[in-house]
Amino acid sequence: MPVRLRIGELAKQQGLTIKALAERASVAYNTAHALCTGRATRIDLDTLDRICAALQVEPRDIFVRHAAQERVGAEYTSGGGYGTDWDRATGTGDRRGPDGV
Repeated sequence: MPVRLRIGELAKQQGLTIKALAERASVAYNTAHALCTGRATRIDLDTLDRICAALQVEPRDIFVRHAAQERVGAEYTSGGGYGTDWDRATGTGDRRGPDGV
């Protein structure tokens, strides 16, 4: 996944356990655990706000974006388009490479 959360890293730097972060942010332990371990695939804006307040950071400090990779069909490449959900599910759609061919 090109974007990941740094919540676990930031909590650890501050000496917070997952349980302590959950309590400080007023979120469920399971939510804090998923966010800290990188298992979360999305985050609600209210939860993001609570986590940022608990860690005393800004949202920009939470996210890290890795080198740009785009999904084409069933493989990651450095070019091409995403296509539609149907294209991804069936393995059809735009299969152009980085040079557009």
